[in-house]
Amino acid sequence: RPPSTASSNRKTRTSNKLSQIEPRVVNNSCLVEGCERGALTNPPCREVYVRSCTGCEVTVDRGCGDVELLSLQHCDKCVLNIVDSEIRYLDVTESGLTELGKVPGRLVMLDVSRNSISRLSPVSCSNLVYLTLSHNRLVSTRGLQYLPNLIYLDLSYNNLSNVQHLDK
Repeated sequence: RPPSTASSNRKTRTSNKLSQIEPRVVNNSCLVEGCERGALTNPPCREVYVRSCTGCEVTVDRGCGDVELLSLQHCDKCVLNIVDSEIRYLDVTESGLTELGKVPGRLVMLDVSRNSISRLSPVSCSNLVYLTLSHNRLVSTRGLQYLPNLIYLDLSYNNLSNVQHLDK
């Protein structure tokens, strides 16, 4: 468990009205915990952990080739922007998600459990092997039919009456 860094997160002013968050860096891992209304853009670490934040914006794009794992947990009203990145492991549990949008193409593992996702946009990710959608509000599996390498799928604790659209 990452140590609390709420008091150590330094902020500087940015033009988008959010303060830039400077994460605590420990052994090539960036840690941010307990921040309110801040922006974390292209963190300089292989692993990024954001915990218990409110109203934050996390951006990882092609200019940030180092991030392989991004974990955003117990966050409220946060925005996650992933554009052409090399992220392979994405964990967005208990963060109030209501919809699963576009998934980064290089992802191998995606965990969006314990959210409020009720519908899925078509998920097309040829590298995805592990997908956890447990403890959401799904009523259909439509959108999951384009995952040719998927080995593990957890749909437990949803509102599903049947499972369709999963043919390979």
